[in-house]
Amino acid sequence: MARPREFDHDQVVSAAAELFLHSGYEGTSMRDLIARTGLSSSSIYAAFGGKRGLYLAALKHAATDERTQVAAAIEGPGGVVGGLRVLYAHLIDRLLSGADKSISLSARAALETSEDDPDVMAHLKVHVDDLVGLLSTRLSEAQAGGELRLRQEPRDLALFLLLSAFNLTYAYKLTQDKDSLTAFGEAALSALQSA
Repeated sequence: MARPREFDHDQVVSAAAELFLHSGYEGTSMRDLIARTGLSSSSIYAAFGGKRGLYLAALKHAATDERTQVAAAIEGPGGVVGGLRVLYAHLIDRLLSGADKSISLSARAALETSEDDPDVMAHLKVHVDDLVGLLSTRLSEAQAGGELRLRQEPRDLALFLLLSAFNLTYAYKLTQDKDSLTAFGEAALSALQSA
């Protein structure tokens, strides 16, 4: 008879996601995962199939967190532009804190993963499509409600704004200057015209 799991699945996956965000997939060893999660290697293999399985679970976990964060920002009291401005500022502060080398695990995975990795690429495509759909719907609502006048299709703008957020990681590598990063974010937001 198999022993029941004696660990909090979400807590382990969350801890692994933080480690993968900080160190990347290749930079994270099984020893690192054991130390961070408190699980033995045999438990990691039994529960997730190994490092790769835990990485895929961490990507899914991080995607859920990222979606929640984006939804909260664009549904907030500052409207869609104000919410995106706050979200960009949060991402910039996160980069400048030096704690992470990317704004999100998904962004880091996109930078580090070869197109030859169908599992990760499929995850990223679904995640980006989900975020673009979420943001596109909110932009359409803002336009219908008179909050914005859009010159491009909401879906095209949503993809542009999302990829601009992802590109903050590249911009950070070139300049660790908050004013420059903020200007980058403002330039992206200038694609949205207030009514």
